Amino acid sequence: MEPFWLEYNGRRGMRLILLRWWRGSGFVCASLCVILSTPGIEAQEADEPAAFRLTGVDGAISLRHSQDEAKQGTDGFGSSRSLLKTNEEEISFLTHSYVYHPNLLSIDFGAGLLYTQKTLESSAGTSESEGELDSLTARLRFLEKKPYPFTLYYTRVNPSTKVSDTERYVSENIKYGVNASLLEPVLPFSVDMDASRETSQGEGVTQIVNQTTDQVFLRAYSSLANDGHVQLTYENRQQLSESGLRDYPIDRTDRTSESSSLSSDAKYGERKQFNLINLFSYYTQDNLPQQREFRWTPSLTWRHTEKTQSFYRFDYTDSETNAIKSNQRSGGVGVHVSLTDRVAVNGELHAADSETLGLQSQSQGASTGVSYIQPLTFGQLQLGFGTGYDQTRNEASANAVRQQNERLRYDGVARLQLVHPFVLDIINVAVERNGVIVFSSVTEGVDYARTDDGALTFINVVIKNDGSEQKINLGDTLIVDYNYKTGGTVAFSTVNYNYSAQLSMFKYYTLYANYNDTEQTLDEGYSSVPLNSMQYTRMGGRVDHPFLDDKYRLGLEMMYEKQEEEISPYIRRTTDSFFQIGLTGDSNLRFTVRRIQQDNLLSNQDVDILSRGVTLTTQPWQRAFLRLEHSTDEDTGGILVHRIQRNLVQLQWKVRQLNMSLDGASVDERLGSATRQTNSISASLVRTF
Repeated sequence: MEPFWLEYNGRRGMRLILLRWWRGSGFVCASLCVILSTPGIEAQEADEPAAFRLTGVDGAISLRHSQDEAKQGTDGFGSSRSLLKTNEEEISFLTHSYVYHPNLLSIDFGAGLLYTQKTLESSAGTSESEGELDSLTARLRFLEKKPYPFTLYYTRVNPSTKVSDTERYVSENIKYGVNASLLEPVLPFSVDMDASRETSQGEGVTQIVNQTTDQVFLRAYSSLANDGHVQLTYENRQQLSESGLRDYPIDRTDRTSESSSLSSDAKYGERKQFNLINLFSYYTQDNLPQQREFRWTPSLTWRHTEKTQSFYRFDYTDSETNAIKSNQRSGGVGVHVSLTDRVAVNGELHAADSETLGLQSQSQGASTGVSYIQPLTFGQLQLGFGTGYDQTRNEASANAVRQQNERLRYDGVARLQLVHPFVLDIINVAVERNGVIVFSSVTEGVDYARTDDGALTFINVVIKNDGSEQKINLGDTLIVDYNYKTGGTVAFSTVNYNYSAQLSMFKYYTLYANYNDTEQTLDEGYSSVPLNSMQYTRMGGRVDHPFLDDKYRLGLEMMYEKQEEEISPYIRRTTDSFFQIGLTGDSNLRFTVRRIQQDNLLSNQDVDILSRGVTLTTQPWQRAFLRLEHSTDEDTGGILVHRIQRNLVQLQWKVRQLNMSLDGASVDERLGSATRQTNSISASLVRTF
């Protein structure tokens, strides 16, 4: 076994390295011996003046192992499989010291050594790789107790990042900068500043990360009388990235963004009856996408008496995205009056005006409502009624409006619904994974499918069954650009009535019902999309009841919904239930069942989702925590059956300064005859001192 030695390297400077890293089993055995035998190093706290004093040493020796497996294919045909195994061994320490006195200069300094081994098994063969990385931490904190403290810091760490079901890589992240403050009484307000540069570099089997971020952040804050405050912030970020997938062209992106805001919250008047909240914000970004936004949102609340208050609000937004400008203005005034302890009324006048490329819209209206509460010997009854009237005028100079950068997260069996109705065409779908655009464009019919139900548009992820690359995985974010219809130049009126009732009984039981009637009438022009009058009914009940001193708990909610309309009428039935058993100590066993059945009356693409789960949380022995979870989500209402089954195990155990953890997960996804299965397990053993 060869010792540590100190080597000079011009690129990295002085650094501690392990010459051979005790390769293979030798390092593991040696680490285990140190883990089991090393005594703790106790810190010594001292505040006496000294030229230099070491007050404590922290450290850790870590062993980590992980395995990630993925399989995909189709019933009756072959499937592809890949397995990634990763081993990591790391040793690190952190010292605490000061120069002359802790209030003058406190120092945290540490270093670490990391050795990684990876093995990838796939249909293309087996490949192995290994690497050696070092870490460094330095933090100099000056004048912490003074009104002008500042800190210099430098960190180089090597986190392990999981970028897909069968890929992990260790990156080298370096961040250095300065943090400083000016506090009272130096200034009549406080100022905080942080300036830093952060770089991240790493390579996996398929993904490459190489990016640099420079950031400056400023904040000024001042307290006002009557618990108020005013705050000014400014942030500048410059990011240079050459990240992407190894087998695809990687574009160099250079992006600069600036944001600033001025906010205040103040109370005025002899009784502090006026509360004014103001927010100004401005944001610019020069690339991917080009953006500019200015927003002003003042609001005023006036408490006239204990039972009467009025509010006044305004929202102004002026923005531009990739040369498409948009301007939105909205405001309202309203009043809320408590007539008695049981009866309250409210009213509001509101207006809005928006303009974007191809469409200008104006609306104004009024609404009012009344609520009533009746205490009962066994509970409480709440009744409500509301009505509103709005006039809307749309002036269209184009047939379609562009929606850009709409984000949809793929994490279950439910279809991904686009926000706007009447979608004409989907222009582009990009895939973001762990904050990196891994695919700037994926193909309709190959990677995803579009379905339409009435006016609504959905994106369905395609699971590959031909052995080709699965470009969209669970946890990915889709970034969608599309065009939707403007509806033409029209003016229409909307009248709505809303009725609600809720009965709470015996503390644990609730019955509720809602009915909403919305009618739209064409006043002028011709609409290229139909107006959509609707009647919406919802009724249901829920119970959340403990038994035997909360040892058992039963929850059940059943809800029926019916929406009658011309475009997308539906009937939905939802049942949500759980049963929880309190076992010995802090252990709990919880069963859940959820059923959503939705009949889309004008579509053959319905919803019938059945979700089942069981979760056990327990402390099997002292200082140990165990969580076991099994869940299944299945949608049989569509053209293809979509099923996702998840299994999860988490174990943590701490014995003095020894921390052990085990995490395992299995996900089995099926869409029609196409299947995709992923298995992941990771274990760590950490000895701190």
